[in-house]
Amino acid sequence: MSKKNRIVRDHDASFRIQAAKLVIAEGMSISKVARDLGVPTTTLHGWVRRFRSGEWSLDDSGTPSSSKLAANMKLPSSSQKRHDRLSDLESKNRELEAKLRRIIMERDIL
Repeated sequence: MSKKNRIVRDHDASFRIQAAKLVIAEGMSISKVARDLGVPTTTLHGWVRRFRSGEWSLDDSGTPSSSKLAANMKLPSSSQKRHDRLSDLESKNRELEAKLRRIIMERDIL
């Protein structure tokens, strides 16, 4: 396709941010997100690459900035999400074990 026939769409900052977050934070595939949003996969690849490299980040107003990615704005990795889920499950498990010990003790007293 020649450049003359190409349709150029200018997506606003919030659209690019949300699209990149679907890939980075939600773990969705680039091809699925691109297809769902009607964006070329190469364009979405570029947006994701810029966020991951720190070329793009969010400033306090929620608009993209070209400064390096701030530590508090880093999106959690999939391993961090798994770790958080595991921590929640371990906490719930400890809670249930304590409840079971209490119930067994009450049963033994009766």
